[in-house]
Amino acid sequence: MSSHLTIRSAVLAVLLSVGLSDANAADQAAVTNVCLAPPSAQIPGVTAEEALTGVRDVFTTYLTGPTVRVEPLTARLASQTKEEAKQKNCSFVLFTKVVQERKTRNNGLLGRIAAGAVNSGASQVAAASSSVGTRVIASAAAGGASYSYFGSSTVTSDKLTLTARLESGDGRVLSDKTQSRKAGSDGEDLLTPLVEQAAENVMTAVGSAQDRVNQNRR
Repeated sequence: MSSHLTIRSAVLAVLLSVGLSDANAADQAAVTNVCLAPPSAQIPGVTAEEALTGVRDVFTTYLTGPTVRVEPLTARLASQTKEEAKQKNCSFVLFTKVVQERKTRNNGLLGRIAAGAVNSGASQVAAASSSVGTRVIASAAAGGASYSYFGSSTVTSDKLTLTARLESGDGRVLSDKTQSRKAGSDGEDLLTPLVEQAAENVMTAVGSAQDRVNQNRR
C-alpha cells in the first residue's frame, strides 16, 4: 500500500511541476518586450545626458506593466542600436526624439544658467536672480537633479515636440507619430502628458501587430 502511495505522490509531483512550468511559460509569453533605444533629447537648461536619462525614465514608467516590459538599449548609433536590438531578440524597438524650443530672447539667460550649473555656480545664480522661474531652474541644477525638473526648466511659450517611432524586430515601422505641446506658464510639465499619449499609441500599435501575428497562425 505504501509503495502505491509513494508512486502516486511522485506522479502528482511531476504533474504539478509540469503544470507550473507550463503556467510560467504562458506568463512569460504573455509579457511583451519593448526595447527602448537611447532617446535623442534637447531641452534648455538640461544637459544632453540628463535629458536622455529623463526621457527614458518617463517612457519606462508608462510602458511597464503586467503585460509589457521595457528593455533599455545602450548603443547610440542607429545601426548599432538595431544590431543590439536583434541580439536581445526584441519584438519591438521604440525610437524617441524630444526637442524643446525656446524664443531667442531667452537663450542668453538660460545659457548662463546652464553654464553656471556646469561650473557649480548654480546656487549663486539662484540666489542672485530676481526671476522665480530662473531661481527654480538654477536651484534644480545646483541640486544635481537629472530628470525631475523638466517642468521646472520650462518657460512660458516653450514648445516641446515628441516623436515616437515603433519598429518591429525586423525593422518594419509600425507607428510613427509626432506631437507637440506649448507651455502656458513657467514650470509647466510638457514632457509627461506627451509621453503618456505616445505610450498609448505604442501599446495600440503593439496590440495590432500581435493580433496580425495570431491571425496568421490560425
